[in-house]
Amino acid sequence: MDPVNRRAPFADERYWSCMAETEENQESRSFHFLLGRFRDKDLERQYRSETHELDLQHVIRALVVVSLVYASFLPIDLVEQSARDAIVATVASRLGLLVLAGVLVLFLRHFAERVHLELAVFLYIVGFCVASDVIFLYQDYLEPSTEGYMMAALTYLIATLAAYVLFPMRYSRQILCSACFAIGFAVVHRLVPPQAGFHPSVVANFFVTANVLGLVLSGRIKELRRDQWLAMNQVRHRADDLKHEIEQREVLEDRLREQANTDPLTGIGNRRNFFTLGQEIFDQAQRYNRPLSVVLFDVDHFKHINDTYGLAAGDEVLKTVVGAICGILRKPDVFCRYGGEEFAVLLPESDAVGGSRLAERIRSVVEERTIRVNETEEHVTVSVGVAVYTERDKEFGDLITRADDALYSAKRKGRNTVVVSV
Repeated sequence: MDPVNRRAPFADERYWSCMAETEENQESRSFHFLLGRFRDKDLERQYRSETHELDLQHVIRALVVVSLVYASFLPIDLVEQSARDAIVATVASRLGLLVLAGVLVLFLRHFAERVHLELAVFLYIVGFCVASDVIFLYQDYLEPSTEGYMMAALTYLIATLAAYVLFPMRYSRQILCSACFAIGFAVVHRLVPPQAGFHPSVVANFFVTANVLGLVLSGRIKELRRDQWLAMNQVRHRADDLKHEIEQREVLEDRLREQANTDPLTGIGNRRNFFTLGQEIFDQAQRYNRPLSVVLFDVDHFKHINDTYGLAAGDEVLKTVVGAICGILRKPDVFCRYGGEEFAVLLPESDAVGGSRLAERIRSVVEERTIRVNETEEHVTVSVGVAVYTERDKEFGDLITRADDALYSAKRKGRNTVVVSV
């Protein structure tokens, strides 16, 4: 994010496109009840792709539940059936449907990309109709023309409604499954006709009613699921936008924090950063009685350079000096611009020997460096003051004061020299 960009939260274009949809977008996202899908084909395709795994789980669960319920009637059949052929047909039909469901569930779990979901449901419903017809044709404990006929009608009516509700398929596939149930019942009607005086048109009317009710329920379920999916998508987009906004704000805060603690000319820490880190390091040295040194130095006769060559030349001299010193410091050392042409180096775990050695190296490195200023080669020097932590230093400012006194002592001694305060 651009640091100067102060847009309101959620200013991301995706958020506003989601929150301020045009009427055309709302129309494309709306649900077409008669078609059972979104009006926008691309949106419908995305919905099916993202909900395929959920539909797969629903179908597997429905296959298992329906098959177990279907098989649960087997004990009743075994108790009530008397003919051997009826028992064999009943057991084979109910267990066969259970096996078919198991095979389909196995394929759907392990080969979902190769097995079409709606095809698996259609095969199961065909197996259901075949198994049910066999049972109704061979059962011998119900009166075929009355009880058996009505039981078959009730079974296929319930199955028709269940198919609409349990299996997430398109209308055309659901109607095809309903046709399978109708054919299954037609076979029963043909082979085991009802008694005289019974009007099959009544059952036909119930089938029509079941299909109409099933289509309405299925459409409502489709609409609710798509509404839920849209709401979840909107929540997910808002969460992504919020996360993106938080990340942008964190980046901005890091940049602002870096700018607040960094000298813009030289790229090293500024006075504020020096005192913040210095206080932490000083507290640790004081708490654990560890050695600590501070080096203060400034460029000699820097005003003369500015007056002679200009401020831009003076800036180049400072950057050159900083570049030369950065190459000789350790990773734990804290190097900051203290102010103007004055710099400070904090040396953790450095006693008087280590501090004075680094100070002398700073002085010599700068003295040996040739600086090109406005087509002229110049040599600059620095005066260096070093202060080493002692028990007399009660706070970090005491250590800085002694280093500053040592620096001015070095200037009074003629500059380009090092003074150590122990």
